[in-house]
Amino acid sequence: MLLVGAFLAMVAVLNVVATVMVAGAEAEEAKTIHDARTSLIQLLGGVSLVGGFVYTVRTFALTRATRRSERFTTAVAQVGDPTSPTMRTGGVHSLGLLTREDSAYWPVVDDVLSSLVRERATPGVGASPDVETALHVLGRCPVSLRRSSDGLDLRGVHLPGVGLAGANLERARLNGAVLNGADLSDVRMVRALLVGADLQSVDLAGADLTEADLSGADLRGASFYGAVLRATNLAGATLDEAEQLTAAQRAVATGLSDTSTA
Repeated sequence: MLLVGAFLAMVAVLNVVATVMVAGAEAEEAKTIHDARTSLIQLLGGVSLVGGFVYTVRTFALTRATRRSERFTTAVAQVGDPTSPTMRTGGVHSLGLLTREDSAYWPVVDDVLSSLVRERATPGVGASPDVETALHVLGRCPVSLRRSSDGLDLRGVHLPGVGLAGANLERARLNGAVLNGADLSDVRMVRALLVGADLQSVDLAGADLTEADLSGADLRGASFYGAVLRATNLAGATLDEAEQLTAAQRAVATGLSDTSTA
């Protein structure tokens, strides 16, 4: 009887132990499932957050592009205003700001503003505020972003006394332009065309005229202090009273030499 009692007691203990082990396993499994669900929810939340962020960024970019397009349309309308120089100047400033924000606007802005200058810089008018502002904006345009590979087209413009110090006019076409008394100091005019231009009393101090064509130009009284005249064409140019030119450079204008170096 004692053996039977002991056996039954052992069975009871084993049942209790088994029950505890099963309960522990179930609890561990439940915890694992709970943790997995929590991780999944966090993952889905993260994906949703990233998706929302991407959508927000794309929406912002689209809105910004749309607003820039609207600003461009408004600015062009202002530039074309037939009666108000103030309105045109405001439009020019707006186009300049757009090119600072997005360089992709440069080619079309180059077209619009160069057209403004050609239309407004006529004999007897000179450089009005809108034209001068347009020239300063155009002077910031990288050559590689201009619409035409031939450079800025300003042939025949009348801009006496205009201030363009430091402007980038590389490869600009200024044949026949009237620029007497203009400030062109430190201007970059590499390979620019100024054939027959009126450049009397122009300040060209520090200007880079490398390979520029000034043949037949009127340069009486012009200042060339510190100007770079490497391979500059001065054939037939009038250089009376021009300052800071070497004898060799003057010889080019008189046809006694075929090179001009600073």
